[in-house]
Amino acid sequence: GEYTIEVQAAAGDIRGSIPLKVVITGTFEMEMYTSSGRLNAEATAGTATNVTMVAQNPGTAPLVGISFTSFSPEGWTVTFDPERLDTLAPQEQREITVLIEPSEKTIAGDYSLSINGTALTASDSLDLRISVTTPTIWGWLGVFIVVLVIAGLAVVFVRVGRR
Repeated sequence: GEYTIEVQAAAGDIRGSIPLKVVITGTFEMEMYTSSGRLNAEATAGTATNVTMVAQNPGTAPLVGISFTSFSPEGWTVTFDPERLDTLAPQEQREITVLIEPSEKTIAGDYSLSINGTALTASDSLDLRISVTTPTIWGWLGVFIVVLVIAGLAVVFVRVGRR
């Protein structure tokens, strides 16, 4: 806030005063972390996964206009709920749900996802490691094809073996 302070000085019979205006601003800080404390998550290619993130204001001044962005591998979809925080009071924290959906064509492996939170006066980032697996339906389909080929070869050997 703004405060006016009356400063007086005196030297012998001479006196003087002047009003001084003091403007006190708080500290602007922002911290982001996951609610579980883990910096890794598991996802299946083509399927959405939720990660709960916390945005916190450890400073002494409110943060205004916080928006979230992400840097993810090509073809991935990352959405935030809520997408934006209008204000975050000092010592307040809010949960944000991050919906991460790797592309259906994503190869199984570990990927890096960076999430940025930016207010008018402060910012923070959070780096996550996402372990992507492929849907198990393809594994079962592969097993079925192998069994089908073995059964076909068995039928061929039985028919040709009698001649």
